[in-house]
This record gives sequence, structure tokens and C-alpha cells, in this order.
Amino acid sequence: MTILAECPICRRKQSVKKKACPCGQDLDKAKKSRTVKYWVSYRMPDGTQRRELVQGEGIDSHSIEDARAFEAKRKVQKRERRVFDMLPRRT
Repeated sequence: MTILAECPICRRKQSVKKKACPCGQDLDKAKKSRTVKYWVSYRMPDGTQRRELVQGEGIDSHSIEDARAFEAKRKVQKRERRVFDMLPRRT
């Protein structure tokens, strides 16, 4: 599992360790101004890869701390084999 940062200009998802986006945006400044959204990327038990925006009740998608907590929650669900809790609900 990994946490990805989305560039506010080009919407490219990349490692949180990157300092600048290829489009020229300074990601460190964008992170401080809280314009970067965070995504969690993980593999399902069947091998398919999923990418999910960090969001939910009481979760800020612009906070790296909330992204780390969201990633930890997904790791626990994967370890406990609760795959259906990880899938989005269809309406």
C-alpha cells in the first residue's frame, strides 16, 4: 500500500516524497497551503489494483495524517480479509 499526492494543477498522482511535479508545480508549497489531495493505492486479494481518494466521515482529504490513518485502516481490513468493507457501496 502506498499514499499518493495529487497535483492541484495537472491532477497527476505521485509519491508524497516528490518535491515538484513535472508540470512545474511546487508540491511542498501546495502541501503547506493544503491544496494537495491524497490517495491510497492498494491491491485487492484477486490481484487487481485499486486507488481510492482519502475521504469519509470526519476525514480531511488534504491532511497527510488522515491519509496515514486511512491507509492503516485499509491494511487492517486487508489483513482480516474483510474485502467487502473495502469495496464502494452501490446505490
